[in-house]
Amino acid sequence: MTDAKAELERELGASIALIDRLDPTEAADLLSLFRTAMDEEAVELHHAVDDTINGLPRLFRGPARKIVFPGGK
Repeated sequence: MTDAKAELERELGASIALIDRLDPTEAADLLSLFRTAMDEEAVELHHAVDDTINGLPRLFRGPARKIVFPGGK
């Protein structure tokens, strides 16, 4: 199993038989696409939470940010 295939299985959290059927280039491409999608999803989620907090009355925004982002934003 190539490194890309092993990394793809780690990212997915499961051993999937179809991964073995991918050639190394396909596995690397799929791994790249998966990681890009996960990164974009995290950014979009952060924006959605931020937009929701900004929709709160000003008095509640600071406390809400501290609850949602305890380590700071």
